[in-house]
Amino acid sequence: MTAARARRGAVAFAWGVLGFALPVLMLAAVSAWNGVYPFGPASFLTEDLLYQYVDFFTWFRAVLVGDESLFYSTAQALGANTWGLYSYYLASPFNLLVALFPVERVTLFVWVITALKLGCVQLAMTWFLRRRFGLSRGAALALALAFTWSSWTAAQLRNPLWLDALICLPLMATGAWALVREGRWRLLVGATAASIIVCWYTGYMTILFLCCYAVFECFLRCVDEPGFGWRGVARTALRFAAAMVGALALAAFTFVPTVLAMVGDVSGRIAGEPVSGLPWGTALKLGGAALVLGAVGVVAVVAELRWSRPVARRGLRPALAAGLLAVAAAALVVLERLHLLGVTCTLADLASGFFLGGWRVNEVPQVSAGAAVLVLALVFLTCSRIDARKRAAAAWLGFALLASVWVTVLYCVWCGFRAPNGFYSRIGFFVVFLLV
Repeated sequence: MTAARARRGAVAFAWGVLGFALPVLMLAAVSAWNGVYPFGPASFLTEDLLYQYVDFFTWFRAVLVGDESLFYSTAQALGANTWGLYSYYLASPFNLLVALFPVERVTLFVWVITALKLGCVQLAMTWFLRRRFGLSRGAALALALAFTWSSWTAAQLRNPLWLDALICLPLMATGAWALVREGRWRLLVGATAASIIVCWYTGYMTILFLCCYAVFECFLRCVDEPGFGWRGVARTALRFAAAMVGALALAAFTFVPTVLAMVGDVSGRIAGEPVSGLPWGTALKLGGAALVLGAVGVVAVVAELRWSRPVARRGLRPALAAGLLAVAAAALVVLERLHLLGVTCTLADLASGFFLGGWRVNEVPQVSAGAAVLVLALVFLTCSRIDARKRAAAAWLGFALLASVWVTVLYCVWCGFRAPNGFYSRIGFFVVFLLV
């Protein structure tokens, strides 16, 4: 028994090493092929990574070696609270490695932590796929690689602080599934708290997605277990809400000071600069528009359920859901054509984002996970052997995510009720995750 267990452990360890090494080797191969540092004179240090993050990493290195304070700096105006800077840009545990690199090697440090993060993303996604779907190691490894090296990941090599979200997302999704199916909450709380701690901004977006994903998992359980019912959904909703509160409590030591630091932006006022961000009135309009869209969807679903309550009509529910989805998609297109609805890109650009090579900076969303994953996702939606209710639910979740990428008002809600500049599309990795 002990020998068999040791053999299984050795096999699992070998697969883990392979999973971690594959995306790292791919990064090294791509860097070497294109002459990117440390294999050539070029570098993916561009935009904010070049003009801001390198300076932040240098400052954080000075903090770690005892030459600066983590809480306050006099580098700007008359001095400023730096906790908000730390919690957004520098809270990733990978950044602790910067102390091992001399200042002139910060570029190498960025490459190293990017490689390490990609390896950890691969491990987390592989574990999710095996735990959630019971896939073989080979199948899970291949599908996870599509997530790890999606077009969103490739685009964010110039923005490595957001790659931690790709590590946390599969863990949070596994926690949500475990809560819905097994009533276990510890992984969900821990992974969610970690997501907030490493970067509150991506943590906020991931929690929004997690709420949608938990509803999706609840629906799948209702399909698999008719006895789960509304009471089961209500109990699960309460547990999920408690888990989110618990995660916020665990992350309060960093989240609360961050909020206070953002509210008290003293240096900007001293310099006479206006406080950045959208006015509260605009933010409320954005939130109100999102609530109206959500309310319309809820009313349509309730109407469908009431009409199909008789046993003779229940079999029509998947077809009705598909019809409502088609109507909703057509309505968005019509509103956009009439210039009544602001969008982030053209419909053609949205579609081209699903194909490798179709991405263009600030024009096309990065939602490609590769041709194989796209084909398999389409096969899933059209396969008659899969329960039509599950396919309809997956299609609706995909539509909600794509609408959030495309419709400006929804996109701003996901981005903290602000109109973001650069790094479009920030929530594309959720679409990639769903495809995989």
